[in-house]
Amino acid sequence: MQRQSIIVLINSEQVEAWGSLKEACTKHGWSYSTIVQKKLPTEKDGWQIHRCPFRALYVQEGGEK
Repeated sequence: MQRQSIIVLINSEQVEAWGSLKEACTKHGWSYSTIVQKKLPTEKDGWQIHRCPFRALYVQEGGEK
């Protein structure tokens, strides 16, 4: 199975990239079942949560390429 997307977490101090939403939720102590039902991008505890295509350019809304 080839990876189609990654999870990117952004807060005011750092950026994290994860292979799965479940891994990111476990590390941050969030309920996976609650977050997986939300439409991404979303926000939790000061973190922006984005699903980004793997190996593709991603520009946050309002940003430049």
